[in-house]
Amino acid sequence: MCMSVHAVVRFEAQQSIPASDFRLFFDTAETPLGASLLSSRPNPQEDGYFLLLVTPPLAGQQAARLSKTVVLVVDRSGSMAGKKMEQAKESLLFVLNHLQPEDTFNIVAYDSQVELFRPELQRADAATLQAARGL
Repeated sequence: MCMSVHAVVRFEAQQSIPASDFRLFFDTAETPLGASLLSSRPNPQEDGYFLLLVTPPLAGQQAARLSKTVVLVVDRSGSMAGKKMEQAKESLLFVLNHLQPEDTFNIVAYDSQVELFRPELQRADAATLQAARGL
């Protein structure tokens, strides 16, 4: 079954500086593979252009999760004092909190010297993650 969809979209803004690209997404399909086509030919005497978005179906929950190896590198020099260091610590904790037991990780901290959390990559088990969070 072929279905034709026609849409006219208009966006107007005055005295505004956009912070990002304008993006419009819509889909009318009810199939597992999503496809959307947007085309434009402002001047009939010239070639137009199009945007084709194709989205494959999401992998089922049976899909095996691949283990990750993550090495976190943290600058702890004087230039990182204050808010920068707080943000770096928050980021480090975010990553640690999202590791799974099959993942491996290590932390490299540096200033005038380089220091490793552990000499080798570590499994992300509860005890190791707790030790890493205590740094």
